[in-house]
Amino acid sequence: FSFTDADAVSLYLCNYTNVSNNSISSTLSSGYGLRLDTVNHTVIYSNVIDQIGGTGLYMISADDVTFNSNTITNSLSRGVDFSSSSNISFFDNYIDSNDQVNFIADTITNLNVSRNNFSNSFNSYGIAFVSVTNGTFYSNNILNSSNNGIYGTGASTNLSLINNTISDSFLGYC
Repeated sequence: FSFTDADAVSLYLCNYTNVSNNSISSTLSSGYGLRLDTVNHTVIYSNVIDQIGGTGLYMISADDVTFNSNTITNSLSRGVDFSSSSNISFFDNYIDSNDQVNFIADTITNLNVSRNNFSNSFNSYGIAFVSVTNGTFYSNNILNSSNNGIYGTGASTNLSLINNTISDSFLGYC
């Protein structure tokens, strides 16, 4: 499928859902490419989210969600924004050329971010996390962030940052 314009795909109160092989774009100045709100047991696989006027991928109040092999590019806000969720796996994704942070996780329990490529975060961090408990950031490539490649704050606990490559960013880890 191909979806165009504000909140092109929005899932609310959905369980056991699979969103795969879609092309999502927006010509409007705000909104989300893919919005997930109060979803459980969901797989987001092999989607292309491009030219979004707001945030490419937004998720809140979710549990047991897997993101695999997606491409998120050219958002005028954040590439990926997760909050108040648990048991999240994010791997083998390509996140590039977003105007703000490429990936932010806020108040997440059990987060695995592995084998992703994050590049060209123009006005912020490659990866940022706030109040993450039990987080693993493994074997990610972070290139050309205008600020830290990886930035963490806000009472985050039990984190593992292993084998990540950061280059051409203002600073490495903070």
